[in-house]
Amino acid sequence: MNVSAEFGLKINRSKTSAMAVHGTGAIEIDGEEIERVEKMKFLGSYLTIDGDSTADIRTRIGMAKSIASNMGEVWKSSEMNVRLKVRLAKALIWSVALYACETWTLRKQEEKMIQAFEMWLWRRVLRISWTERRTNEWVRKRFGATEEQGLVREVKRRKMRKYRHWKRRGESLVLTSVEGEAEGRGRRGRRRMEWISNILTSEGTVQEAHRNAMERRPTAP
Repeated sequence: MNVSAEFGLKINRSKTSAMAVHGTGAIEIDGEEIERVEKMKFLGSYLTIDGDSTADIRTRIGMAKSIASNMGEVWKSSEMNVRLKVRLAKALIWSVALYACETWTLRKQEEKMIQAFEMWLWRRVLRISWTERRTNEWVRKRFGATEEQGLVREVKRRKMRKYRHWKRRGESLVLTSVEGEAEGRGRRGRRRMEWISNILTSEGTVQEAHRNAMERRPTAP
């Protein structure tokens, strides 16, 4: 802050808040402590003090649903085939839902949340009423896609792609943080699922994840 002041840059205390993942030390501006928060929005994503991704995922899904609902006339159009509608949905709606998904930590409940949104979207695109009692498998076959090509799998692919990028860059603070090698004590209580846990689950072992991360493999379309 002192260096910033030398160049005429000042921090507005009333518009500034702080969130500390570890530690309880006070942060002051001009001798006054700034507000401490447990959740904040940064670059379009919600960050929480416990690293939980649920709030951010719900926000992104809500935004994506709003866009899908506003495109009702597009889904009703008889001039476009199913394949074109699916491409539009992925380009305009998936892109909103998956913003910054590389940072998410997925548990079973988040995966179910994402899967439920995906099926809601496809049923809306295909104009399938819940009263028709169509299964998710039937819906997927209708537009020719499998669960492996679904939204959850795409999130995991993007997370792995980001991890490969970090590994190829070599040692860094980010890599040390996600791999859990930073010094210090963790929080009390049951250990939460970490970001790297999703990578290890999909790859099998730490060694396998590290080896695959160093390989330049083409990503699925």
